[in-house]
Amino acid sequence: MKFIADSMLGSLAKWLRIFGFDVLYEPTWKKEEMINLSLREDRIILTRDTGLTKKIGLKVVFVKEDGLEKQLKQIVKQLSLTIDESMIFVRCTICNTLSKIVPKEEVKNRVPPYVYSTQNEFRICPKCNRIYWPGTHLENVKKMIEVLEG
Repeated sequence: MKFIADSMLGSLAKWLRIFGFDVLYEPTWKKEEMINLSLREDRIILTRDTGLTKKIGLKVVFVKEDGLEKQLKQIVKQLSLTIDESMIFVRCTICNTLSKIVPKEEVKNRVPPYVYSTQNEFRICPKCNRIYWPGTHLENVKKMIEVLEG
């Protein structure tokens, strides 16, 4: 399942990426650009724009909830999404590219010394070079999963 999120749903897009879902998001896109991309790549549009829900031939989910947690709950429930912990941080939260596991030595001079000494698994985005590791933010993500499943 692939998504494209409108400019009002940046946090939702980021969190869906954290969970491993393919979500395109660019706040400067015009409505027609989103529609064309959605049709070309068979993506579900996540939107707060009621006008988009009336366009025939589009796959659209109107995000009626306010607040990130409620929005995530709505999308997970409405689309019957399964959140798999093994998919956490497999995508770059910034550019949506699949990240790659790299040998620890490869990031030695690119992460803080404490992080390097306490972490063993690192992922790098091949497009924007952002580095990810399962630090304390992993616990926050797991807590969000518990909230969504509860």
